[in-house]
Amino acid sequence: MREAFDLEKMKSELPELPEAKRKRYKETWGLKDEDIEIYINDAELGEWLQRIAGILQEPQKIKTASNYIVSDFIGLKKSNLAVKPPSAENFAELVNLVSVNKISSRVAKDILAKIVLHDVSPTQIATENNLMQSSDESALKEIAQKIIADNPKVVVDYKQGKENAIMSLVGQIMKATQGSANPQIVKQLLLDLLK
Repeated sequence: MREAFDLEKMKSELPELPEAKRKRYKETWGLKDEDIEIYINDAELGEWLQRIAGILQEPQKIKTASNYIVSDFIGLKKSNLAVKPPSAENFAELVNLVSVNKISSRVAKDILAKIVLHDVSPTQIATENNLMQSSDESALKEIAQKIIADNPKVVVDYKQGKENAIMSLVGQIMKATQGSANPQIVKQLLLDLLK
């Protein structure tokens, strides 16, 4: 005797349809429509994002991961055929480092360019290359004081109401620290020193 036709069982065994995926990606993770289409049209990329999302859990982190995939990973892949998606674990680790301000988004892009060729831990790369963001205020304060002393015109511009002048100083400190300073802390330090 044949088994009774079980519609619910059959539905549960079907892969998720594109329309359902679109809805879930938008409502659950807040992804942009054009990004969602990339995952719908590239099943391998969509599966990779799913694995990353399973590790990250938080919608904001998943959205950040998607931004790196769409704007950086795909660009790297187009320019170099050797580029492969790193493990979901390493990619999630990269996103986590950015989200807790251990590395800057600029450093994250540089690390991503490395892990798509050699799938290693982003923390290991950041540590070995001294790329972890510095939040050591006393060390940053010394650098900030030197930058202020070396740039009297920028300081005068800032004090005369040109608020954007401070970003020039922030940029110089970021350069002096090879991008390892936390830009929010640097800006606040400068604001305090220039009062």
